[in-house]
Amino acid sequence: MSASVQTLLKLSDRCVLCGLCLPHCPTYRHYGCEIDSPRGRITLIQSLLREEIPLTADALQPLQRCLLCTSCEAFCPSQVEYSRLLLLAKERLQPTPPPRRPLLISLLLASRSRPWLTHHLLTLYRHSGVATVVGQSSALSAQFRHYARRLQRRLRTSPRPSSDRSLSPPPQILLLKGCLGEAFDCTTLNDATTLLRHLGYRVLFLKEESCCGTIHRHQGDIQQAEALQQALAQQIEQQEADTVLYSVGGCSHQYQNLPTSRSVSELVTFLAHHFRERELRGMPPLSPLPYTIALHQPCSSRNQLHNTDDLRYLLQLIPQLKVELLPSNNFCCGAAGTHMVSDPQSAAAYRQPHLEAIATIAPDIVVTPNLGCALHLEQALAPGIELLHPVSLLCRALTIGNDP
Repeated sequence: MSASVQTLLKLSDRCVLCGLCLPHCPTYRHYGCEIDSPRGRITLIQSLLREEIPLTADALQPLQRCLLCTSCEAFCPSQVEYSRLLLLAKERLQPTPPPRRPLLISLLLASRSRPWLTHHLLTLYRHSGVATVVGQSSALSAQFRHYARRLQRRLRTSPRPSSDRSLSPPPQILLLKGCLGEAFDCTTLNDATTLLRHLGYRVLFLKEESCCGTIHRHQGDIQQAEALQQALAQQIEQQEADTVLYSVGGCSHQYQNLPTSRSVSELVTFLAHHFRERELRGMPPLSPLPYTIALHQPCSSRNQLHNTDDLRYLLQLIPQLKVELLPSNNFCCGAAGTHMVSDPQSAAAYRQPHLEAIATIAPDIVVTPNLGCALHLEQALAPGIELLHPVSLLCRALTIGNDP
């Protein structure tokens, strides 16, 4: 059941219209309109709830354009629960007829509740040779062909559960793949498995992992999001692992609020905790990596997980690694869940400052802990620059011969 009008108005009334959020809002900076700021959207929600303006698809467009980066919440002196208000309003305010979604968004929403469909579609794409043909087609731009080849490399591997030959059974960790992790982030999953095994854990995966419901939640389908979240929690409860880890930072809200008795943690945060403990015990040094990296700190790390210090700490453990923060890190790159699919033109505009910052740094590697941001940045990244999850860099620097 959707939230009542009174509940939404009470949430919205916490905003004192001070405007301190405006300089930190990427959509306000992009469009330059009050209606595309958090303050403007809150005022719009109030007017729609009070039926002061007609409820139409056009009237809801400013709500749909919000990237949900939640930077506004970080700077709000009144602690307005903006993201909660916006998502509940999107659920409550449904125009007739409902607006048409882009085809790819509709397919994503349909496939999230049917894991087997996603698996078979991606398996078909992986083995059909379509990506190879696209990557070689002279009819397409060089940049597009370059991205197709990058994408094909992501599709070549599969996550491998760890095996253990020790006499005493190690503690078990359940590593969640995320909806697209098995297809597009297997390198991270396999490197995480290697690291965790080195720390003394056995890593398990769910066979057919349920969607956590993040995409549905962002679309305002709170009821379906909660149903999917519950289904995932039930899968977790059937496993023997005491700890659940995830690497998909964009899904952090759904993962951190799973109704499960198991401990749930984001991968970077978990690894930082363990490496700090190992450092106190005299951890053997990691192997040097003489690279310059450009570190992208996504909205999920800055505003939801608050683990940017953990991220920098892990990278500083690697000798000879030069870490350069992107000066554009304070703003969303435009991936924003499905935004890069639903509005690729504005998503490219949000990405441009990050690309310019990367070009200025001229790194060997771009590092980001967010898969969605990685796919979005990779689409326009110059040839010759690698893009990795921080866990993959740690895995490269790890001396496997050391005892955990």
